[in-house]
Amino acid sequence: MSKLTRIETTNRVYGMLEQDGICGLVIEYPASIIAEIMGCSITAAAVMTGDEIVPDCDGVTLYNYINVHNIAGIVVNDGSIID
Repeated sequence: MSKLTRIETTNRVYGMLEQDGICGLVIEYPASIIAEIMGCSITAAAVMTGDEIVPDCDGVTLYNYINVHNIAGIVVNDGSIID
């Protein structure tokens, strides 16, 4: 079985939950794809959270990189909209 990287999303602004944001969205990505993006081992990629800075991308987080490049993942938990 291949390793997966699990990234949870909770939108925050100044440390507080963002109104109309999402809380608890969990998506799993193949760790091999994350390792390729980050230039690391699959084992290291499997424990990443999405807050890591992508090498050579001028301060872009892994979470933002995944979203901008539409990397396919499997939704484990839909989360909920913050009222």
